[in-house]
Amino acid sequence: METDPYNPFDQNLIKQLNNKIIDEPVEFPDLITTEINDHHPADFFPEGGDRDREKGCYVLTPRHLLYGLTWLPERRAKNGYWKPYGYIDGRIFGACGKLVAIKQSFTFHEPGENIGRKTDWNMTEYRLLKHSCTSVCDHTKKRLDSWVLCKIYWESEIIVNEDFSDEEEE
Repeated sequence: METDPYNPFDQNLIKQLNNKIIDEPVEFPDLITTEINDHHPADFFPEGGDRDREKGCYVLTPRHLLYGLTWLPERRAKNGYWKPYGYIDGRIFGACGKLVAIKQSFTFHEPGENIGRKTDWNMTEYRLLKHSCTSVCDHTKKRLDSWVLCKIYWESEIIVNEDFSDEEEE
């Protein structure tokens, strides 16, 4: 059984990202617009705040390229860095059935020996590949990947510790 590649929620996120790129109003409740690289993921979930870290929050952020010269994005953040770990069926299709965006998964790593310590903070990044203009648009002035929309959330790994040792009966 084949699933429908059109996901209305993903499509709404991409619509908001498209609106930002073409300077139209972004209409998404509780959307945070900030430089994501200036924050630790916990900064988006203040203690005593109303955001649930398991459900996550959505952040609209500029996407900076590493050294400004390469196609690689800057992944350093406050007290750590975001490390890509794969695509979650990363293709997002528009209502017309064409590929319009991709989403990629990241984990947050804090400084440590060698590659750092993996945390339970995760991020899904939505990046536009094509955009639909509702008005006259000059595609040469703007890069489609100049902004990304990210979902930041906490996903702890549940470790089940079972003791399989047999007790000796006396």
